[in-house]
Amino acid sequence: MINIEAKRLSGVDRGKHVSFSLTNPERHFAGKLWSVEHTGTYETKIKLRKDGRIFGATLQEDHLVNIQ
Repeated sequence: MINIEAKRLSGVDRGKHVSFSLTNPERHFAGKLWSVEHTGTYETKIKLRKDGRIFGATLQEDHLVNIQ
């Protein structure tokens, strides 16, 4: 497992299992990376796929993401 900053994710990582946690509200996300969008406003939008559903979150660029 590797921890990297959200800004370092790219399309090459699509399909890999990733996970990350948020603190407010406290939630944990895990699934296969579906898409990554760097907004240019110090944020990264990440979409994950798990059990046939797609869900996502917007992270600060320096937020740590685990990749397996």
